[in-house]
Amino acid sequence: MFTPLSIRHKKNLPNELKILNERIQIDGLRVDHNTRLATYLIDALKFDQGLKKLEEIKADFPNDLRVLKCKDHALLLNALYVKTKNYNSKPEKKKLNEIAGLLEIAVQERLYPRVDRKLEDKIYADILSEKFLINSNSIFQLITSLINSDEDFKKYWPIINQLKEFQLQNERQLADFDRIISLLTSYKSFLQMLRFSSGNSLAKEKLIKNIRKLYLVNYQKIKFNREHLNMLTAISEHNFLNEFVGSFDHEEKILLENLETNISNTKMSNGLLNNISLLILFCYKDLPFDRDLIERKKDINFLKNIIAIKKSKCLEEEIKKTIQVKLILNDKISESVQGQYEVNPYPRWEITKISEKRVTLGKWLSSYSKKFQEKKFQNITHPKILIAGTGTGQQAISTASTIKNAAVDAFDLSKSSLAYAIRKTDEFKINNINFFQADLFNLDFMVDKFDLVQCSGVLHHTSDPLAGLNSLKSKCSENGLIQIGLYSKFARASLNKIRNDIKALNIGKSHNEILEYRNKIIADDDYKNELGVISKWGDFYTTSM
Repeated sequence: MFTPLSIRHKKNLPNELKILNERIQIDGLRVDHNTRLATYLIDALKFDQGLKKLEEIKADFPNDLRVLKCKDHALLLNALYVKTKNYNSKPEKKKLNEIAGLLEIAVQERLYPRVDRKLEDKIYADILSEKFLINSNSIFQLITSLINSDEDFKKYWPIINQLKEFQLQNERQLADFDRIISLLTSYKSFLQMLRFSSGNSLAKEKLIKNIRKLYLVNYQKIKFNREHLNMLTAISEHNFLNEFVGSFDHEEKILLENLETNISNTKMSNGLLNNISLLILFCYKDLPFDRDLIERKKDINFLKNIIAIKKSKCLEEEIKKTIQVKLILNDKISESVQGQYEVNPYPRWEITKISEKRVTLGKWLSSYSKKFQEKKFQNITHPKILIAGTGTGQQAISTASTIKNAAVDAFDLSKSSLAYAIRKTDEFKINNINFFQADLFNLDFMVDKFDLVQCSGVLHHTSDPLAGLNSLKSKCSENGLIQIGLYSKFARASLNKIRNDIKALNIGKSHNEILEYRNKIIADDDYKNELGVISKWGDFYTTSM
């Protein structure tokens, strides 16, 4: 009955009330009409009246599933409203944690919170700043819903996305651009979402690409204030996470070459225009690590996030030197996979959900199926867990922070991915994971047996998935379990045409080849059906997809 999260921007309460009243005059006050009236009261923040009406309807129709569901949703929205009401005056971390938990449920139920927009924006931004309170997809859905429902945003977004001419010719056009940036940056959660995500929609990707180009073409004319600098910084971090997947045209290529030349000639200058040029360049490409340049720029406030990224990469290089190496490679596909992820550790990520309370392995398993309530699972108090193909560590961190008294071993082929995982594990203060480099086909060096082996998104990339599975099976304890995640042939059927084309066209793995073919998929109507599917996948918004 409540307007879903995904179409919140289409909400028009007065118009809907008018239509409903017309229906009531025709049909009489049916139960669904009456329930709809109750939801409108709640949308108008009249929770007491709305809940009272729902209680009355429930009394008359105690078995009506729509009424029961609607009341559950109303109680959830009321709880969110009560929890958030005084958040501005007392923004406590405990309260924020509780709000994040309620928001997670709201997204699962396709609801959005009925609270003041500025307060909603602040809460989302604060949740992202903490990095570990909520699932990333959930918070990104909430923020997208918030900004999409802004009337000015709905007006300006298409204007930016349909731009053909990027040269700002006069003061009026410059003022219009200032106004658009001011609107976008007024949503702190939008900036945070850019900083912490690689992307999740083609429309948003085009928006960011066009704003980026406007800066590149006009940076000598724009009067850079804090809002412009915040936007540029967010775009640069966003594009670093997606490995600069947003392509650029020939005009931008020439302008970038000129920009690089100017920066190279004046890199020791700390002039505003020079520093802004550096920031714009980082919106397009990764910059080489230059200790002298970093030292000179370290106190430039709007470059601090870039400096932090470069320092993180430097730290990862140091971490690589300390990683335990148990790797024996005698498989060509394993070598190829290793090479791919040494160049681009995947996925680069910033936020992940960490459980507030840890549960036993038996209780965690029972959440999947009642058959795990047997004593042989429930009596495991100090489980040993193996993560095979840990990548950049999200699953290992989630498991280690969820299961009580867990000792987690996690391995991967790629040192770059492992270094990223170790850095993030330290950042989140997780201390029960042992990372090492190994290949799942050569695990004879391991003497431990494990109560749980997790292997997600790995086996189908190997030369012999069954042999890989048997290798993992050999590391299970007597009652040990293997949790595996594999690509579904049905779910991935939309990739068949793309896979065949890549093979037929002999498309390589270089950054330019990948982006060129990706642009073809986006622009060519022959790929319309495939694009409709894969553009909904987060993987589509990274170069190393």
